[in-house]
Amino acid sequence: MKKGFIVKDFVIIVLITSIWVNVSEVFRYFIIVRPEIHEYLSPLPNVAAMNPGIFSIWGI
Repeated sequence: MKKGFIVKDFVIIVLITSIWVNVSEVFRYFIIVRPEIHEYLSPLPNVAAMNPGIFSIWGI
């Protein structure tokens, strides 16, 4: 059962992997990084502020 390189399968795998990496990084930022930044830099105002512009960049 020898198959050649199938572009469609490759593209699907790349898309699934890209989505998984993006979702896991957004999850990591909101659950781990952002709370630690708020705690560590609490004396500074508006540290790690979240507005629609910043949130949309994280969603790309």
